[in-house]
Amino acid sequence: MTNLKSSATLLAAGLAFFLLRTVSAIPFPVPVEPPSRLPSVPHLHARHVVHYQRSDANAASCVNLTVEDVKRLPGWSKLEATANERWGKGDRNVVTNDERENEFPAQVCIASEHIKVRFTGQPSCQTNQMPAGGNLTNTNGTLWLSTTQGSTASLQATISQSATIGVNKLFMATLDFPEVASGNEAFTTDTSITNSLTKSFTSTYNEMATVTLMMSVFDGKKCDAKTTVKHCTLQGTGEMRLIANGYVLFEYEDKVAEKGGDKKDKHFKWPLKLEDVLTEDERSSSATFQGSFVSTTRATYNGTCN
Repeated sequence: MTNLKSSATLLAAGLAFFLLRTVSAIPFPVPVEPPSRLPSVPHLHARHVVHYQRSDANAASCVNLTVEDVKRLPGWSKLEATANERWGKGDRNVVTNDERENEFPAQVCIASEHIKVRFTGQPSCQTNQMPAGGNLTNTNGTLWLSTTQGSTASLQATISQSATIGVNKLFMATLDFPEVASGNEAFTTDTSITNSLTKSFTSTYNEMATVTLMMSVFDGKKCDAKTTVKHCTLQGTGEMRLIANGYVLFEYEDKVAEKGGDKKDKHFKWPLKLEDVLTEDERSSSATFQGSFVSTTRATYNGTCN
């Protein structure tokens, strides 16, 4: 009988240990705060917001969304009305990027990976020819002539209208420039742009290379090569669209329950995901820029001897 009791005791202990290990292996993150503070609903788990986790890879194209940004969104009134409908109009604060709630980030990002620069009007171009330099006369032999050819371009632009979100923040943008004129190909540059009215920035491009020409020189002949230099100027404009992503927390003075839900499920903080409530237009704003664009193209042609 004693052996049977001992066996039963060991079996019960083993079963309890097995159940303890099975129950503890929950595939969801542990809440950062007691349930009395945050609602325990499926869409709040951190594994559903990986698109908005901060990293060095997107730090240049995204910045933290502030409370001021939220209240300047075109859809702020809709966001506020949604909170009123769900949890009431009690005393509360709006919170973004709460250090105690790392699983609810919020950011302002450049909406498009590339910003297209548009040229207005027709380009004003001038073409000149000049000696490539280095001539040889009255001898037989070979002339080696080094010269530079390729293209350079620069845009000096000013923010003519700033976006209402991400104000005074620096963004890293990629600008796509179209073809200017014959001989000027389309190109792309990476540029830092500050979203601030009248703030200026410069974007440059340099694709120059040194080439060497070999020319046969005959007795009594003067040889040279011509370089054609083409300068073009025109006006350029573009638009940097910024969009808000992530979560906004509504923090109430007293615990509140969601209307129509379990009255016992009360919390101080309730989150709203911007993408679930607002359209892209309701959570975005654009900054426009315009300025002067200058390009130079150098092309060296085969030399001649006279």
